[in-house]
Amino acid sequence: MKYAIFVVLFPLLEITYGYSRGWEKDVQKCRDGVHKVLQKFPEPTYKEGETIWAAFYQQTEELKVLANSTSPILKSNAVSILETLGLLANADRTPTNVLYQLKRVYPAKQKIYRDITSNSTKYIGNLNKPIIASIDDIATSILSCLKQFNRRYAERRSERCEKIDFKGMVRSVRLNTNIIAFIDGIAVQDTFADETYETVGILSLISCLLLLSVHGTNGNMGTVLHNERCDISPTLRACFNALDPIVDDTTKLITKSSFSNVNGIKQFLGEFGKLIPSYNRSLEKLLGPFEGVGITEAQVKANLKK
Repeated sequence: MKYAIFVVLFPLLEITYGYSRGWEKDVQKCRDGVHKVLQKFPEPTYKEGETIWAAFYQQTEELKVLANSTSPILKSNAVSILETLGLLANADRTPTNVLYQLKRVYPAKQKIYRDITSNSTKYIGNLNKPIIASIDDIATSILSCLKQFNRRYAERRSERCEKIDFKGMVRSVRLNTNIIAFIDGIAVQDTFADETYETVGILSLISCLLLLSVHGTNGNMGTVLHNERCDISPTLRACFNALDPIVDDTTKLITKSSFSNVNGIKQFLGEFGKLIPSYNRSLEKLLGPFEGVGITEAQVKANLKK
């Protein structure tokens, strides 16, 4: 196995930081529930379940550390993100329930991600606009797929997978991750304010969570469809094959990175800025050519605060 994650490497540790916070209980409940569901993924989606859990575990661990940061930007935004994860406190028991809970709370999650990005204008200027647009596009594609998924019984069993736009979700998250990676790569080539690097670091972590949201949605849908004795379509399998290594590599990057100082954040940004574009060629086989991020290097430099 790629990870011994379900039992050994990533045990279900309780969150025990030094003072009480409102999000703690809900985040722990979410982690417990997600872990139990992913453990039960069948063989056709088990590998993806391992990757999803490893990523979710590591991202929540990093956010918990940042929630104790002395940096107001890192601390406040990490707490806000943890609160969005806590919205999924009831995501347990079955993949179907996870998808139901995701559909129920995703508009609220989208709003928090939008608000964090919108409030970053002081340090990233008008770059917040394309980022927000990509966040909205991901939300639209996820909610659209969930609606299509809920209508699956109206389709022939053999056609259910093909009636869900799995590729639409992957396409939308490709744009978001590439926008963030483009900004990251330029940010580390110059000198900007410490708060700018912290802000871009937070937006990069949100991008990783959005990537995980898409992969997790596909994984849970694929599991339900398999359990209903529907074949996992070549399109969905191609989405798994495209995203699983990206999620895996971003998890490894977060694991080895440190946000405790600006130099550590810059190192993370530099590596994220190289990692995401390295997958564009393989994604082209699934989605077609990438048309670019829609912003220029000059625009990035002009908007990041020095």
